[in-house]
Amino acid sequence: TIGPWPRCIAGWRGALTAALLALAPTAQAVEDSSAAWIGAQIDGDLGGADWSNWLFMAQGQYRAFDAFEGTRQALGRLGLGYRLDRGWRVYGRLDTYHTDSPLAGTFREVRAQQLATWGGPAFGRVNFRFRGMLEQRWIHERDGTAWRFRPRIGLEWTSRRFDHVDWMVFSETFFDLRELEWVDRGINQQRFFFGARIPLRPELHLETGYQAQWFNPFGTGDRVSHTLVGIFRFRRL
Repeated sequence: TIGPWPRCIAGWRGALTAALLALAPTAQAVEDSSAAWIGAQIDGDLGGADWSNWLFMAQGQYRAFDAFEGTRQALGRLGLGYRLDRGWRVYGRLDTYHTDSPLAGTFREVRAQQLATWGGPAFGRVNFRFRGMLEQRWIHERDGTAWRFRPRIGLEWTSRRFDHVDWMVFSETFFDLRELEWVDRGINQQRFFFGARIPLRPELHLETGYQAQWFNPFGTGDRVSHTLVGIFRFRRL
């Protein structure tokens, strides 16, 4: 007998898969995969009256697909930001990736990212979140610089049942802006996430949830990934 929660999760997974395939421009032979992403992040302001609007962040992640038998990826991320008026923030970030893929082999990648974020009330207890990101990508031993635009929109609201827990949902689209030998121009990835921000200590939260995404890595075929995400986030107070 299938209980209500497994049935609900299976239904959401099926619905998201159908939505992702509907959005995929070239989805023909689609392969499903499962994944787990775990990471830790520290962020906050630089401190002091002269630096109170300056922000920093550092993050590390490990991503494993198909019970560690598929692609494995490690990334490190550093960022510097500035707090503007009316809820806006801007960031510059640098990412480094090491990927071991059965499809594309082992390679290193560097990404430079420029972000603008905004958050504000939408209705009732619900807040609107927006992030626009322009990204440049360089892959070792592959020619050219790939440019990508990644708009993300989402909603957050405080749980009425669980104290200090915030629910989160967002959608992010990946637009590749340049045609290269190793990447096609157009929409090559679509990501949906639903999860929660759970307080563990005043300065420590766990951001966890379910992520579904369609992607076509390097033109090697369409895939749909179902991912369990867990990021421990330490915020300097």
